[in-house]
Amino acid sequence: MRNGPPERIVSLAPSNTEILFAIGAGPRVVGVTRYCDYPLAARSVQADVGGFMDVNTQAVIDLKPDLVLAGTTFSDRQRDRIIALRDAGIQVEFIKPKTYLDVIRSIPRIGELTGNKEAADGLASRMLTETNRILAKVHPDGQDSEKVKVYYEEWPGNPTMTVGPGIWIHDMIEMAGGHNVFGYLGGPEPVINPDMVVKADPDVIVLGWCGAGSRTDPRRVRERPGWTDVKAVKEGRIHAVHDTFFTRPGPRLVEGLAHMVDLLSRKGVPP
Repeated sequence: MRNGPPERIVSLAPSNTEILFAIGAGPRVVGVTRYCDYPLAARSVQADVGGFMDVNTQAVIDLKPDLVLAGTTFSDRQRDRIIALRDAGIQVEFIKPKTYLDVIRSIPRIGELTGNKEAADGLASRMLTETNRILAKVHPDGQDSEKVKVYYEEWPGNPTMTVGPGIWIHDMIEMAGGHNVFGYLGGPEPVINPDMVVKADPDVIVLGWCGAGSRTDPRRVRERPGWTDVKAVKEGRIHAVHDTFFTRPGPRLVEGLAHMVDLLSRKGVPP
């Protein structure tokens, strides 16, 4: 039975890693995934325990962690591997936020698990304060205005994926004064076809291709068959964003929200 906070922590999600370093638990992180690239200090953690879909169970066990923080995206096979860690006597906690506010609430939870509660509570409080400051810009006169129709593309094809209720990105669109054109679909990351986008005729297209970082190319969208008549394409309101400010449920979501507010208020530049 462990006395006191964990001394050896393994993070199985980049968002967890960001939170751990942000609340001062970074020096106790002994293992991360290959995708844990922020903050810079996280890259100095030598032990790579795999990725979202291929956790190396034995590598985790060999690190002798007393706490493993798991994320939200797991296949059945991956979940079996996580259960195997519990069977080996390791404390495993799943951090599974769904909404924007869930993300903020998850930070004090990690603080409790790691013994960094005061720092975690402070971070969550600052995120809420900054969120309210950003949202005050959306309706500065206190009056609701007509919402901008937004299509957020999380993955560009085979299959094409967007976002729906049950994932924080949907909330960020709505909070920023937008209307998610696929908010009616079930599931957090629904699969769609390109014709559905043409029919929805969004005012703004936001490209946050998972894993693409800053390499997302709006030209690939303009050239899609049948999309030349989509309002966002005609008016030049296609915006590529760095996906980590949106797909990672951690402290940088606040920056992502501010960016979303800015994008939805910009005028288009027709091609």
